[in-house]
Amino acid sequence: MATAQTLAVVDIPGLHHSPNADDFADSRNVSNDLPQPKEQPEISDTILKNLGELFVRHDAHYAFGIHLLHAHFQVPEGNVLYGIQVQVPGNSESCWTKPVPAEELTIKPIHGHVFHLQPNGAFVPYEFQEGEAPSKAAMVPKAFFQELAEFLHLNNLAGLVALQLLDGPRDRTKTELLVGPQGTLMMDTMDVLGLEPAQITTVFQDSKPLPTLEALKAVLLQEGIIA
Repeated sequence: MATAQTLAVVDIPGLHHSPNADDFADSRNVSNDLPQPKEQPEISDTILKNLGELFVRHDAHYAFGIHLLHAHFQVPEGNVLYGIQVQVPGNSESCWTKPVPAEELTIKPIHGHVFHLQPNGAFVPYEFQEGEAPSKAAMVPKAFFQELAEFLHLNNLAGLVALQLLDGPRDRTKTELLVGPQGTLMMDTMDVLGLEPAQITTVFQDSKPLPTLEALKAVLLQEGIIA
C-alpha cells in the first residue's frame, strides 16, 4: 500500500494562484506522461462511493468531480493544453482543447481544469481553460485537497484518477472527439450526427493542425459529424 502524503501548504497553480513558467513546464511534463485511455482500468463502485462521500463531506461536489487520467497525444515543447468554449452545431457550446504556446497564456485570464496528483502531494493542472476559475472553487476548504491526496495515495489511485473543476459546457457533454493530430472536442452527444454515442471516439486523424474554429467546423461538416 502506498504511503499517504499530504500538502503542507495547499497552493495549486491555476486555482489558488496564476500559473508561471515553471507551472506551465510542469503541466506539459505531466500531460506527456499520462497513459492512453485504453491502458486505464475501470474504477470500482466502492471507490466511486468513497470518493463521492469525501467530496460531499467537504461540500466540494458542487465545484469538483473526478476524471479518468488519460492523454491522446504528446504536447510540444513550450506548449500546454488549453481549452476554449466554441459554438459548433446549433446553439450548443463545446470545448476545443489543443496545445497552445505557454507564453501566449501569460497575459490571459486562465484557470486549471484537470489536476493530476503528484508523488509529493501536489496537484498539477495538465489542462487549462479560458477565464478565471469560478468563485465556487475558491470556497472549497483546503482540507479537501489534503484529504483527497491522502485517499488517492493510500488507495494507489494517483495514476488513475484526476481532479476536475466543474466549470463549463465541457462538464455537461459526454462525447470526446479526437480532431486532427493534436486536439480534442467535447460535444453534447445529441449534437453528434455521424457517430454512435461513446465516451471517447476517434473521429479522424490528419497531418495538418486545425488553427481556427472555421477550419474545425469545415472538417466536422466534411466528416458528417455536424450538419
